[in-house]
Amino acid sequence: MKMFNEISLAKDLIRFKSITPNDAGIMKFLERKLKKMGFKTRILEFKEKNSKPVKNLYAKIGQRSPNFCFAGHLDVVPPGNLSDWSTDPFKPIIKKGNLI
Repeated sequence: MKMFNEISLAKDLIRFKSITPNDAGIMKFLERKLKKMGFKTRILEFKEKNSKPVKNLYAKIGQRSPNFCFAGHLDVVPPGNLSDWSTDPFKPIIKKGNLI
């Protein structure tokens, strides 16, 4: 299985302006990363009445059960006024050893 740097991956993910319901390409990005690690993936789209579709990524590894499935979302709520932030929420930085 191919390994990765978690901080680098987190920074890459933060850079996507994946504000609901726009995924801004983050699903395809993460799908490619997971496939390189041996995961089987599927992007699913869900739609409720009077709303735009929202995407989710399903990924599994291995053929036997039980299997592990991580269910989460990659979209964020709108950040509001960017001038209210101490840093740009889509430009990750390391400050005092913390990922901001």
